[in-house]
Amino acid sequence: YVSEGDTVERGQLLFTCVDAATGQDALGGGKILSTAGGVVASVSVQAGQQVQQGGTVMTVYPQDGFCVALTVEEADLGWIAAGDPVSLSFEFDEDGALDCEGTVTEISYLGESTETGVTYTAYVDFDVPAQVRLGMTVTASVAGND
Repeated sequence: YVSEGDTVERGQLLFTCVDAATGQDALGGGKILSTAGGVVASVSVQAGQQVQQGGTVMTVYPQDGFCVALTVEEADLGWIAAGDPVSLSFEFDEDGALDCEGTVTEISYLGESTETGVTYTAYVDFDVPAQVRLGMTVTASVAGND
């Protein structure tokens, strides 16, 4: 009933299931409802496809869980900390950027080795403007640093 990129509300019908052997509704009436409002990030099955118990059929990202993930080089860890204010600029519109403010909520403890060194992920919470979509490019300035 929904596709990737669709916005869904809590309680909205996502899909129905039927028992393959009987063709009758399965799983308590066969109706699968969204447990949260958000954006459908992926649909892993198609109509008529058989699904194993415990398999992923769809991923929904809650809208209240949006955050920006920043890549921080190891050498820059001294310049950023949880609680730091962050200026965000989404430059998807040729008429100008959409600017907003956020806060660093967490910096990963596990680094990732790259060709140029080790990087860490910093997470920034912010009030999500209606124009912002999953996967957008953003420029961030942390506590006066670029």
